[in-house]
Amino acid sequence: MAAKVLIVEDDLLIALGMADVVALAGHQVVGSARTVSEAIEKASTVRPDVAVFDIRLAGRRDGVEGALALKQMCGTEVVFVSSESDRTMLERARALRPAAFLSKPCHPRDLLAAVQKAAGPRQASSRFSWV
Repeated sequence: MAAKVLIVEDDLLIALGMADVVALAGHQVVGSARTVSEAIEKASTVRPDVAVFDIRLAGRRDGVEGALALKQMCGTEVVFVSSESDRTMLERARALRPAAFLSKPCHPRDLLAAVQKAAGPRQASSRFSWV
């Protein structure tokens, strides 16, 4: 069964690219959010299996706070994709035990592997392979 994936990224082009990669692989993209508040609101109705989070987001709260909220609220697995290099922020992110932590820019194959790892037994059999 395909995993339900929420993309939490404040850069629209990056979010659209991630959504395309995830959808082409057979997973269900259940939405995208630019802020933690939007992510929590969407997650409360769609209950994602996996959330792909940027650490630095628009708004007051960062992706680490958002990831923690979704883990507590829905048991959502997290994949961080970020260009963040602040040591304190990275330690906060690692403390959540994400399924993966990818550096931007990340290759689509790496994003897909991370989402599939996070999805675990829910993962879709990949209909799309990277050449």
